[in-house]
Amino acid sequence: MNAAPLQDTPEVSEEHAKGVQALATLLQGYCATSEQPPAVVLDALLNVYMHTAYQHGRALECANVMVQIAGQVILQSALANQAAGLDPFASPTRH
Repeated sequence: MNAAPLQDTPEVSEEHAKGVQALATLLQGYCATSEQPPAVVLDALLNVYMHTAYQHGRALECANVMVQIAGQVILQSALANQAAGLDPFASPTRH
């Protein structure tokens, strides 16, 4: 899933992109080997993401990207439900 590019942000340098990719690879490795439940790992990553966004004055920008990602996930879920013959807009059942 790729989020839409952010508006009014400077071009990302190749060095920056490589640094982001290296950090993402490290985080993926940690998440894959973590003994914590996936929900705990995801909550921790989201908390770090937003905390860092606040520290660097980019909270609104990061929140906008999170909303775009959530919209993509909801749309994919609705399409999958529709393809399975289910109501695409039914709320998931929680027990």
